[in-house]
Amino acid sequence: MSRRAIVPLVLISLLSAGLWARANRRQGDASTRDDPADTLKEPAYAHTLRRLIRDRMAGHDGLIAVYVKDLDRGEEFAHHADRRMYLASGIKMLFLVELFRQRDAGLLSFDEALHYSYRDFRDGAPAMNRRRAGEDIPIRELITYMIRDSDNAATDMLLSRITPIAVERGLLLDGRRAFGPVVTMLDARLGVYTRLDPRAADLKMWQVRDTRWRDGHHPRLDLLQKHIGPPYKHYDEADLDDAYTDYYALGRNHASMRMIGDIYTDLARGRLISASTSREILDVLEGAWSSGNRIRGAVPSQYAVAHKTGTQHRRICDLALTTLPDGRQLIIAIAMEGLPYDQAEPIMQAVARRAWTLAADQKLATTPSSHDTRMARRAP
Repeated sequence: MSRRAIVPLVLISLLSAGLWARANRRQGDASTRDDPADTLKEPAYAHTLRRLIRDRMAGHDGLIAVYVKDLDRGEEFAHHADRRMYLASGIKMLFLVELFRQRDAGLLSFDEALHYSYRDFRDGAPAMNRRRAGEDIPIRELITYMIRDSDNAATDMLLSRITPIAVERGLLLDGRRAFGPVVTMLDARLGVYTRLDPRAADLKMWQVRDTRWRDGHHPRLDLLQKHIGPPYKHYDEADLDDAYTDYYALGRNHASMRMIGDIYTDLARGRLISASTSREILDVLEGAWSSGNRIRGAVPSQYAVAHKTGTQHRRICDLALTTLPDGRQLIIAIAMEGLPYDQAEPIMQAVARRAWTLAADQKLATTPSSHDTRMARRAP
């Protein structure tokens, strides 16, 4: 049996025997992490931000979940922050954490190479689609593709190495429960396609890749029909919308914005896995590809933003940790559902910009605390 096959089995055994038990023991103590009755106080600007959200969402048949947390002032703003939202590629942030967890536990090395084969073909793979099947690619390089380029092929290769159940158990170990089942990027594709035609389950991976998405959000239904073949079943954009609605109802790759804020809190405090590993994870997230129409575009360019975005049919998110002019750290996590992305993005950016500006106007009465990270020190 190959080393690649043995290590996941060892991992599952270790997690089952140790981490899972520890997670269950800690659940009672940590259950308040995702409790709406959090002890943090609301900022003075909460009413202003809530009114902006109401005004910007007026007339739209959709929903926005917002979580803003000032780590130094001990303040949080929450709007539907405990509702589990579909993360799309935002889930890759959670995969990144588990990769570092397993590295530090000695279960894998970032120098280890994974074999890229035809079964790993995916759409939404701007980096890996330039690579040739048969190559062995180091995990370190695949991580860059997953976060910097949001590459789906690199993501699923990494997830097959660490396993979805390990991601879930790692979250439980940290006392986090406000998430849905963890699945691959491929699951979303086939989960939608099979709702249009059950025969889509038999598609080859090159056919899934060939059913490429326009603007990253809509599959080519004509190509899907071509690859499935006769007898041709009729479906259109309305059917596709229903298929997505049914898929989202399964709750896969969902998480609350408060839980995302909790993860960023631990990263900023240097207590997620270890202080040095927390800094490494934030470094990687600072290199994420960014739409200028979301949080990155709402924060002045001189301030670093560690984040991960996600985009799928009528679902977008941006999950971020940034800094304020006086060095305070601010978490902004926003997810939206029900609106086309070209309508959702301006709302998200407006909310993020107002949240950052309002938080920046709140002066910290004491010296910034000692847990400030390199990211905060970089700010002018």
